Amino acid sequence: MEIYAKVMQGITRVRIPAKIKGDTTHIITDLLRRDPSDRLPMKDGGTEALKDHVFFQNFDWSALKARTLEPPYKPEVQKQKDLKNFVRKWAESPPHIEYRDDGSGWCEGFATV
Repeated sequence: MEIYAKVMQGITRVRIPAKIKGDTTHIITDLLRRDPSDRLPMKDGGTEALKDHVFFQNFDWSALKARTLEPPYKPEVQKQKDLKNFVRKWAESPPHIEYRDDGSGWCEGFATV
């Protein structure tokens, strides 16, 4: 509920860290407007407006579409089931919060394992 309340306040109420500046701040706020119709891709120009944003000025959209774009980071993988890039220390894990069903039935119809 806390996250929902913050989302409902809107991006204008969020204090963006000082190390995030300029075009990065603009793209974040342009994409996270509270009213979806105010978000960058929903304005005139649609997704082209997003692609034309200064944040993406050096981005190769055609290489992305052709699936030839080099990723900015390639993890080292020794074999197909190598999970070393996903190991996390227990101390860094978020705290476990036990789920308590409120009896409202809100999750009826959800796929279960």
